[in-house]
Amino acid sequence: LRGACPPLYDAYAAAVLSAPAGAYEASVAPAKAALFERLGAARRVVDVGVGAAPNAPLYPAGAAVLGVDSNRYMAARARASAAEAGCREFEFRAGTAERLPVADSSVDAVVMTLVLCSVSDPAAAIAEAARVLRTGGRLVALEHQAAPPGTALAAAQRALAPAQALIAGGCDPARRTGAALLAAAGAAGSPGGAARERRAPAFARVDAYDEFAAEGAGLLSPHVAAVLVKS
Repeated sequence: LRGACPPLYDAYAAAVLSAPAGAYEASVAPAKAALFERLGAARRVVDVGVGAAPNAPLYPAGAAVLGVDSNRYMAARARASAAEAGCREFEFRAGTAERLPVADSSVDAVVMTLVLCSVSDPAAAIAEAARVLRTGGRLVALEHQAAPPGTALAAAQRALAPAQALIAGGCDPARRTGAALLAAAGAAGSPGGAARERRAPAFARVDAYDEFAAEGAGLLSPHVAAVLVKS
């Protein structure tokens, strides 16, 4: 739908898709809070696909946060959420996950929550996060991914993926997001295949990795929470 009239779709997304999903947010709250605790005392944070900044209450105290989103209509909502959460240093910039408007090796942490499902190239987006991180910096990600092969949910994800992409900004519920994250650190479980473009691992290690079911997520389950550390 966005391709037909991007400004109209972006306005719709800002008004409708950014609305809080109470039951869903409650179901992932413990995992998200634990994940954000791993940001520690990060001073410079980039929130990729920031949307209306639902993560703002979890930003590290005193951090300077840059919210990046391809939808400019999200700017006012993101700034309002950051201000309400007490984030005094918040800036919004238009940009994409595959091409962040951020200098090389300039930030302590990159956050991605429900982003990799809709980018054009998940591996490129993860590599871009590595580019802007300083050595030792962390990528923290909370994403949904494909259900185990052979399950009824996996079949439903494949069947309904085109409709989901139309109404939710390109979201693909059948992506192997966890595998893409593991591949970025050269970890086991990454996708293989001779036809797949090979990339050298962008991250030194996986500090945390957990797959879990999110209640109320429907088609968008299971989830993965991961922390990757840049080499």
